[in-house]
Amino acid sequence: MTHNHPDAPLYKYHKREYIEDLTRSGRIFIGTLEYYRTLEAAGSMIPDKEEGKKTLTEMVFALTKDTPAPLTRKAFGIPAGTAPHRDTVIRNNPIRARYETKDLWLYCMSNRLMSLAEAREREVFDANYDAVAVVWDREYFSYLIAWELQRRHPIDPDFFEVLVRYREREYPYDQDDGLDPACIKPLRFSRQNEVRFIYPTHTPISQKGILLDIPELRSCCRILKDEEIPK
Repeated sequence: MTHNHPDAPLYKYHKREYIEDLTRSGRIFIGTLEYYRTLEAAGSMIPDKEEGKKTLTEMVFALTKDTPAPLTRKAFGIPAGTAPHRDTVIRNNPIRARYETKDLWLYCMSNRLMSLAEAREREVFDANYDAVAVVWDREYFSYLIAWELQRRHPIDPDFFEVLVRYREREYPYDQDDGLDPACIKPLRFSRQNEVRFIYPTHTPISQKGILLDIPELRSCCRILKDEEIPK
């Protein structure tokens, strides 16, 4: 796993009972994108039904043999470098292609220590969060999760850490940088400063989340005292 700043701590915000589960026994919950999409339906303060999705757009004013237009060509089955059939005219044609990432596990934290009052604000974390843990060995922490996940559900060896990019999820095809949709969130969530441990798998995931008991995690983290948390 590649880490952005391997020596910098990460912070996990949650209800105290779950932070204590992590720091006292090494129990964590790890979810899928589908789990996070459905949080809104359960009344969560994190209303993001588009987790792991992006839309690329393309507008073609007139398709000729020299027009790249990969989305349009794919939609109409017209090979690159060729013109449409003489009986086919494609003009002023908008195309929207939707991409969705599936079958991965993710564990979310933040690289910023903030006050619990801020963490409880809408579109930051959750109104019920009242505790925070610091993870000082993020590399070992991520590998411990990977080893336990591998035992439960085979994962891709190329799991990775990513600092979430905050931007719109719909943009022109020719501006796409190939970033996986699982690494993108809307700008309104930018105060989260979210870091994700992403564990892809090549086999379908039938459950939305799983509890992992990893006692060794306790060596990587601890709960913060009230006086250590900004007011």
